[in-house]
Amino acid sequence: MAHEAKASLQPSAADRVGIGRWVRDLRATSAVDIDEVGGKAAGLMWLVDAGLPVPEGFVVLAGAYRRFVEANGLQPEIDVALDAEAADDPGSRSSAVGGGRAAALAQRFVAEAMPDEVAVEIRDAYATLGRPTMAVRSSSVNEDLAGASFAGQYASFLNVGDEDALLVAVARCWESAWGPRVAAYRAAQGVVGDVDHAVVVQRQVDADRAGVAFGADPVSGRRDRVRINGAWGLGQAVVDGAVTPDEWLVDPDDGEVVERSIADKAVWTVPADEGISTVDAPTEQRERPSLTDEEVVELARLARRAEAVFGAPQDLEWVVEDGRLLLVQSRPLTTLFPLPEPLPEPGEGVRLYLSLNRVAQGFVEPMTPMGNEIWRLFFAALGRLARGERRSPLYPKIHRVAAGRVYLDFTGLLRRPRVRKPLLEFVGEKDPPAARALAELVEREQLSRGRREGPFPWRLATFMPGLLARLALAAVLPQLAATRGSALADSEVVRLEREAAGLSGVAQRLEWLERETMVPTLVFVRQAGWYGLAAPTAQVAEQGLAEHVDTGDAVAAVHHAPPHNPTAEMGRDLLEAAARMRDTGGEASTDHVAVAWFLDRYGHRTVREIDVGLPRWREDPSPVLGWIGETAADPTLDRRLADARDAVAAADHRAAKILARVPGRLRRARIGWHLRRARTLIGMRERPKFDEARCIEVYRRVLLDVGEELHAAGHLDDADDVMFVTLADIRGDGDLRDVAEANRRAHEAEMQRTSIPRVMTSTGEAIYAVTRTDDDTDLLTGVAASPGVVEGTVRIVTEPDAGALEPGEILVTHSTDPLWTPIMLRAGGLVMETGGPLMHGAIVAREQGIPAVAGLEGITNRLVDGDRVRVDGGAGSVTVL
Repeated sequence: MAHEAKASLQPSAADRVGIGRWVRDLRATSAVDIDEVGGKAAGLMWLVDAGLPVPEGFVVLAGAYRRFVEANGLQPEIDVALDAEAADDPGSRSSAVGGGRAAALAQRFVAEAMPDEVAVEIRDAYATLGRPTMAVRSSSVNEDLAGASFAGQYASFLNVGDEDALLVAVARCWESAWGPRVAAYRAAQGVVGDVDHAVVVQRQVDADRAGVAFGADPVSGRRDRVRINGAWGLGQAVVDGAVTPDEWLVDPDDGEVVERSIADKAVWTVPADEGISTVDAPTEQRERPSLTDEEVVELARLARRAEAVFGAPQDLEWVVEDGRLLLVQSRPLTTLFPLPEPLPEPGEGVRLYLSLNRVAQGFVEPMTPMGNEIWRLFFAALGRLARGERRSPLYPKIHRVAAGRVYLDFTGLLRRPRVRKPLLEFVGEKDPPAARALAELVEREQLSRGRREGPFPWRLATFMPGLLARLALAAVLPQLAATRGSALADSEVVRLEREAAGLSGVAQRLEWLERETMVPTLVFVRQAGWYGLAAPTAQVAEQGLAEHVDTGDAVAAVHHAPPHNPTAEMGRDLLEAAARMRDTGGEASTDHVAVAWFLDRYGHRTVREIDVGLPRWREDPSPVLGWIGETAADPTLDRRLADARDAVAAADHRAAKILARVPGRLRRARIGWHLRRARTLIGMRERPKFDEARCIEVYRRVLLDVGEELHAAGHLDDADDVMFVTLADIRGDGDLRDVAEANRRAHEAEMQRTSIPRVMTSTGEAIYAVTRTDDDTDLLTGVAASPGVVEGTVRIVTEPDAGALEPGEILVTHSTDPLWTPIMLRAGGLVMETGGPLMHGAIVAREQGIPAVAGLEGITNRLVDGDRVRVDGGAGSVTVL
């Protein structure tokens, strides 16, 4: 970003001439040293450098703060406060920093004398400006940064009218660095280390109007819009929320005001004898627009120019003085979700992106950089397969990354009418809100009338004869089809393991990875021929049964405990391992035969297993040890194991009884034909992901071998750091330690983000979806995922840890994947923020007969542990009791 490049500029000796040791003019733009002027002042100086209108003033440098600390012996007290902030326990931070020590430290900044040499330079700079009324604002070196804005945390003082008051205001800005509110914010943002503090002093503008301009729309996320708030008087009433401001949404490129809302502005902020005051607004001003349309468009274009300066949309504070727009502050707009990258080429128009992590895989966490690289290679392999290219582009257009998450560019597919409908239907089965959002965007952006992109992937037609043959086999002999699908995957994984063991050298391993990431795609396409009948056959069977029996019975007959589901089999085998360990004695450890047996079958799995950067259970068996140990102590284990062993047979028997209620021999025979095939095949839909995870484990071992070589060469601190660089980084043949460390820190920060857009556009519009409610706010409506009704106690769970859920509790979580199966076996009901009928959590819930509701955005914040709820999986609703 532009401002990051400028942040590295250091002032030359020539730049310092006439500026002073402790004070610097805001016009000294060639001397922007962010470590001395702080974030706020640096932003203003770069705006001045770009020719944008900024009121004149100066900055009291961070060196002056340090000189004050030195002259008054404050460093020992500061060190104590910093040690407290660095403590692991957040409670100790707040008590130490926000308690008596911090209060005493803060008071010293006002009580102690300003060093003479600092005071003289401040007075001289003030005199140079003509001693006008001033605005004095903090400008900390960790303020107004992209990762932590500190907006509103530090002190600001308006209407400062003389030299003595100015010196006090500067000291009080320094004091604010140690207030409890700032300390808590620093702790929450992970900002550690000493606190250097500069202060911006500017001429107080005699503003009759003021407000805020956002260089993007913070409501929708669109970067092609500017949102402006404004009101009469000074801007403090707008910033503090004391007044409902006028609001405009502007297209700065076309110079068009897209939306406007003129508020009843009941109060305004005006200068007072000391500072400012909020008073009732004159009646004739209250409902008058605070800006003309021409001024709104001009302000939007200033926001665009500011964005060009910093390389990112800005949060600007503006004022109008004598009809002239002035910018008094610029900080990064930190609330926007990052744009999927690489960005589209100019002229490509609006692109539509779907979240792979959230919608297709059911988790909100980011993937490691190498995890995203493997998925890039998967999609490159898909292009090779579809178009017959010997070597497709290694950076396929469909693959984009935002905030560490993969987003799929579906624009080209959505332009094709014959592809659009089945694609939207497929997305709807995974996540209905995402499908609705895509459909609305297609209509709004008129993609259906746009040009088609690229040639049709005709090479896929070469797969049709084999696909049709496998479909025929599945229709006639579904059991044989299921067996062959598993055997195909087994043979390919064995081949990968054999070849991987013979690789040597970084270059050979990377070339092998780029070639062999084709395997999961080929296996999936071939398996689809055997399993492809599962969904349509299940739908026919459900619809036929539903004409004569209850809908819940129809769903249960088809979906409850079908055979050949590796996820369900894993849950049963976990019970088997627990029972074997209980019966033979011993502790849950990898040396125990029962644990070793389970890991031999499922050691390639892990939570968020599509990310090659995460350790497999074989490497880190602690979750498995916890589950098996917890389950072995469960007094109901024998009953649960017996139920699991008999689940398929019992479900088949129940399905036969439900089918028997269908009148008419021919009708019953026709529906039964579909029902038997659906039950044989539908569990196999979980097989491709199971096999994909097996392939990913092989790729991970190869990458760790690459990491070992890079570690031995001194390019990485640890072999596992290879998961935090990219293939291009590795091919750069340099020291990767700083890159890996920076990427690891960024990944850890992104792990804290839990609100992820389902759908995005290339303009930045982010669609999260909102939970629907009726007039009774205790009734929440989502997506029906698994039929049945249950009442129980809520338990919010974010990771599938052993013991996190008591038997019969209602599991409430962001999303689930197959690795949640052990904990789901204990749940009385399931409620998820993300997902639809074909997500893994919904499939497992139906198999286990657990009522489930999905697609309830924000439900993990709406409910708390201990709430009583009724989950109606058939209606897709949750009622808070």
